[in-house]
Amino acid sequence: MLGMAWADVKVSAGVASGASYAVCGGRLYCAFAGESGRVELAVMAADRSWSRLRQVGPSVGGVAPTVLGLGAGLLMVCVAPGSSGALSFASFAPSADLPSWSQPRTIQGLRTRHSVGLAVHRGRVWCAVADEAAGRVLLLNRVSGPWEVEAPIEVVASGSPALVVVDEVLHCMVPTGRAHGGTVVDWVYSDEQKAWAKAPQQPGVTTTSGVSACVVNGVRYLAYGNASGTVSVARQVEGSWQQPEEVLDSPSPTRPALAQFANRLLVAGHDVGAAAVRGAARVAVPLQSWMAQVPDGRTLGELSIPGTHDSCALYGGFVACTQTMSLTEQFSAGIRWFDIRLVWDGTTLRAHHGIVDERVTLTDVLESLVGCLDQQPSEGRVSSEAVFVSIKDEGSDADPAAFAQAVQAVLTRYAGRLHWVGLARNDRQPMPTLGELRGKIVVLARSDLGRGVGLRLAPWPASNATVVSFTPDDADFPVAVEDDWNIENPFDLAAKWTAVETSLEAVAAAPDAWHLTFTSASSSLLTNWPAMAAEGPWTHHAIGINSRLAALLKTWPTDASLGTVVMDFPGYPEMQICPAIIARNLPG
Repeated sequence: MLGMAWADVKVSAGVASGASYAVCGGRLYCAFAGESGRVELAVMAADRSWSRLRQVGPSVGGVAPTVLGLGAGLLMVCVAPGSSGALSFASFAPSADLPSWSQPRTIQGLRTRHSVGLAVHRGRVWCAVADEAAGRVLLLNRVSGPWEVEAPIEVVASGSPALVVVDEVLHCMVPTGRAHGGTVVDWVYSDEQKAWAKAPQQPGVTTTSGVSACVVNGVRYLAYGNASGTVSVARQVEGSWQQPEEVLDSPSPTRPALAQFANRLLVAGHDVGAAAVRGAARVAVPLQSWMAQVPDGRTLGELSIPGTHDSCALYGGFVACTQTMSLTEQFSAGIRWFDIRLVWDGTTLRAHHGIVDERVTLTDVLESLVGCLDQQPSEGRVSSEAVFVSIKDEGSDADPAAFAQAVQAVLTRYAGRLHWVGLARNDRQPMPTLGELRGKIVVLARSDLGRGVGLRLAPWPASNATVVSFTPDDADFPVAVEDDWNIENPFDLAAKWTAVETSLEAVAAAPDAWHLTFTSASSSLLTNWPAMAAEGPWTHHAIGINSRLAALLKTWPTDASLGTVVMDFPGYPEMQICPAIIARNLPG
């Protein structure tokens, strides 16, 4: 069993088809046919509500369109209405000044009555098409030009196939016809032989509809309509398929949608009776109490800690948004270092990213984090976990003294839960240990918060590729910071990545320091956005900083500390980064 509760999610009403999910520019989109029979998109807001975009796409009839996120845009493949079954594709750029669909283009010679499968593999977009007339699944791929035909899979598909990449290997999940009992068959593509073969382990499920698949932290998930007409999810762990779980109790005769977004696994189906898309969601990777497994004696410099840059920046569009998870959701995803930027307006300390009001206050921040700590008790302790909160004055016109006084007034309310490194240390162990910090919120001062308030992280480096080391006031250990954030050209992230690698490599060379590596980047000229730097502007996302980091962590020594790694959109790609960082702390 999947072992965690699913919560109902309302996606959209007035729907005439099934749906598909896609992540683009740090946001989750859902595509479906509206009542007019044309493609429509809904986007998930920061509060997890859904809203429909005004722009509509090509006509698709009752077959669900399939969308795929490609950098800052969406690719959509759909079946034309009527009996022709012709396939066409179009693109949508949500971040454009006037977002609109491109003119659809026909994929010549292809006919189907099912939704297609889409995935990115080795820098190319792959498309799987169920051709029932020919009794096979056709495979196409492209970069930006014409679609190229690959070797087909010689099996009759009774529904929509799904494409998914597992450890850089392309899989096609095919729901077979009645002659095969409706079994879902897992096919594996050989890049060397240009041929398909059945996978050694099969999911062992049958379906009355198409299928969707995704991978979260190395675990593959498969969503399908079961014999009772509802939606189930099965997962494969370390090569073995587990018992499926029913997650949607409403009939869904078409392929269900399935996606991982931030630290949530989401499923959606077409509720025909209500003409709506209904969904369910749950935590994808449970990391709420990972510090419970770490020894008390581990020092701050020895810990590998995932963190977020501009942790409250869920609003402000592509230019300002750096996160998709609330603070509570970030904590659940394993984040323990939070970057809080504040503006004092004379009455309230409000979180900001630049001029954008992020709709929470410092009190809201501390209430959320104290609540998270209180939910993780551990053997007589208040909590097994510790969190680190960096506070910075984001208001260039603010009175520094007034800002400091306002922060102190809020912090005083939580005096029993706060901690900063103004303690008398000894020569043998100058750096705090996890045992000392459990159950605490460690306050870090990026701006002057007043004498003795917070560990003063100064002088903070300007945006450059050089790691800057300094010893904070009231601390007996150095802090090393890489924060090379101002990258004007989104197609030139090589220098930023070099700075990240250099900073991570420096951790082993200076184990007595606390290393802070910022993987985040944008542009002071607004020519590069946080999502473009994290996910990459290229079609296949290959140059995105997060993709590079995820690949590096797969080869990084498992016993080597990474220090604190501070990120934008840590859930991308596929919730790989946080578990990979946290694993460095855990036994085995």
